[in-house]
Amino acid sequence: MQKTYIWPKITRISHILLIVTLFLAYVISDEKSVLNLHVALGASLGILFLFRVIWGFIGPKYSKFSDFTFNINELKEYSLNVFGKKKEYLGHNPASSWAIITMMVLAFISVITGFLAYGIQDNKGIFASLSTHFLKSTGIFGDIHSFFVNLLVFVVFVHVAGVIIDKVFHKGDALGSMIDGYKKGKEKNIKLNIIQKVFSVVWIFIPIFFIVYVLSVPNNIFIKKANLKSSYTKKISKLVNIREKKVLSKNFISLKRRFQE
Repeated sequence: MQKTYIWPKITRISHILLIVTLFLAYVISDEKSVLNLHVALGASLGILFLFRVIWGFIGPKYSKFSDFTFNINELKEYSLNVFGKKKEYLGHNPASSWAIITMMVLAFISVITGFLAYGIQDNKGIFASLSTHFLKSTGIFGDIHSFFVNLLVFVVFVHVAGVIIDKVFHKGDALGSMIDGYKKGKEKNIKLNIIQKVFSVVWIFIPIFFIVYVLSVPNNIFIKKANLKSSYTKKISKLVNIREKKVLSKNFISLKRRFQE
């Protein structure tokens, strides 16, 4: 049976990195002692998805968003026949197309709310300046972050379950294609150009480098604790100095008038 090479190595490696990164970040999410690692993994997850978005525009044929199937009627037909006879797709089927977009959106929301929660609740990271007593006491961003992360994990679970169902009930090759890159078909094999190859290397390097950087460089902007007390003290001192200057100026004017009299 003829097969077509549709998933390059970078697509398969990125899938593994996404699953491992999400799993590790989720498992250690409640451990305060490794909170910095959780932040590093979460941010790297966002970076991996960001590169996947770019890949959706510059990648090979079957990785591009233009090859996705977003037709609602096709999604409905595919979903209703998930255990029966269904239409075969060489690239992304309607369910996986919608699942990938949903995961991207949820991942970005999770990362942003995660940094907000980290900044407000723990007074650390790029949003530490937003840490006020009122916002900290509500814990709202932590709850929002947890909601979207759990929703992301659920969508990933459904996506993986769909791949397993395809393998068990339809003897499909979606699962196998994530290992060797091939699916049953008679189309032309994909081949990466030089730009795509360079991008692939950067795609793998940046997330790994980010984790190493965050964990090895102390007081970097992503985990640095803000010295809000010092900031408030400076503001108060400035106000006091201004007030003192006004008082001194007023006394000087008063003395000057007395001498003139």
